[in-house]
Amino acid sequence: MRSAVSVSDTVYDDLTLKLAGSPVPAPWRTSTGAAALDDFARQHPVWGQWFIAMAEQAAGASSGRLDARSVLPMFREAGYFSEPGENSADAAGEVAETQAALQVLAGSGLHLPDHDAELVDQWLVTQASRIRYPVQACTLAKAFTSLATPAPPGIAAYANDWMAAHATTGLNEVTALSDTYGAVCAGTPSDETRKQLTVALTPYVDRPGQSTSLQRFQLAQTWLALGNDASRLTALAAIARSDLGDRGLAGGKSTLAGGLLPTYFATKIERRSGHGTDPAVETAVSQASVDPATDPVDYLAATATLCEIRACHLDQTAVDKAVSALPRHIDEHDVQTYVDSAGILGSLRMRYPEVTIGDFDKGTETGFFGLLLLARAGSEAADRQLSTAEITAAWRAHGDSWDLREINAMVLLLQSRHSLDPGMSDAVRDRYDRSRGCAGLDVLYATDAGTDSGCDLSATLDAIEAVGYLPHGT
Repeated sequence: MRSAVSVSDTVYDDLTLKLAGSPVPAPWRTSTGAAALDDFARQHPVWGQWFIAMAEQAAGASSGRLDARSVLPMFREAGYFSEPGENSADAAGEVAETQAALQVLAGSGLHLPDHDAELVDQWLVTQASRIRYPVQACTLAKAFTSLATPAPPGIAAYANDWMAAHATTGLNEVTALSDTYGAVCAGTPSDETRKQLTVALTPYVDRPGQSTSLQRFQLAQTWLALGNDASRLTALAAIARSDLGDRGLAGGKSTLAGGLLPTYFATKIERRSGHGTDPAVETAVSQASVDPATDPVDYLAATATLCEIRACHLDQTAVDKAVSALPRHIDEHDVQTYVDSAGILGSLRMRYPEVTIGDFDKGTETGFFGLLLLARAGSEAADRQLSTAEITAAWRAHGDSWDLREINAMVLLLQSRHSLDPGMSDAVRDRYDRSRGCAGLDVLYATDAGTDSGCDLSATLDAIEAVGYLPHGT
């Protein structure tokens, strides 16, 4: 389905046009555009103001709708900004939201009280010690800039190390465009690195192909940050204009067409990347009619999706009914249901109830991977049956035939045991690199590298987390 107006896509397209030196429409002066912007701001107190500020920056004129002070009540005593009811899976969304709030305030000449600013600085410093991917480094660097306090040197060091390790590898199914954007944003590329990255980016700039509005904006920003000429951005600008159409307003594509479970995974991927979700998704999920007793996984997926994008108000009776309908004895055909449901419940701050598991023969491929997936998802019974030595030995012997879900399970399970062998990193990272770039979108991973197995949103979500635990440039 396609919504009438996507605020985020429209603003990113506008920003791309501005970077390319092309005329930018003024859609917010129309009744349709103004209504969409106002509605988005009502639903999202922080991101709404950020998109308003970015829309004004793109247009070079005031929309009369920016209310920077309205983000101040979103400040939390722990030292970050968060919209009411946010239920982030990790701190990445909170870092992005904090950066957005700080940018809105700084752009309007407003400042936090000294005590609050100190709390934010301390919280950001803590997050800077936990960087797992380049976009996060960029977000943190921008947050410190908006706060007008020095950023820890580790942020730039992480970005520079990433660029040194990846500048010569190219970007086709190896390095995501968003990673390159994040590293260039947070670091200081050398002259040689600038040349290498320019060569790698040129095919994407000249022939963007299938891409999202955010990817086009990041690509344009990265191209210019490397010192290149805006005149080469004509292809990106042409796609942005086409996306905006005659009204100057982009229509967002909802992921609900793939079902409630894929929509949940897609929303989580967006949130982990620090970006908002098309309001059409919230509307569609809210209107979905699902019986928790007969479709427990879909019901929980819908509930968790809404909790990711707005205030989380659980219908506890319905949630309990869905949980009670989940299988309590897990055989081979129940593994994926358990894995998906356990992940969803975890995002809701709940645990899958105690289960018994069938007779998984770890001497067989099916039995071994069943136990591995179950153990990673939280089954203590499965976890007890697989030692770290058995897992690493199996990877070294047969890892080239493992699919992405199995690799994710291995990395995340061993990481949770603090037993991830650094000596495995090169081979594991190579598999992730070869799986990345599914369907022309660098953010997505394919289940099996080099095959037509298709994109896998669930595996992509786990892969984003797993890759963060692997050293760069090993």
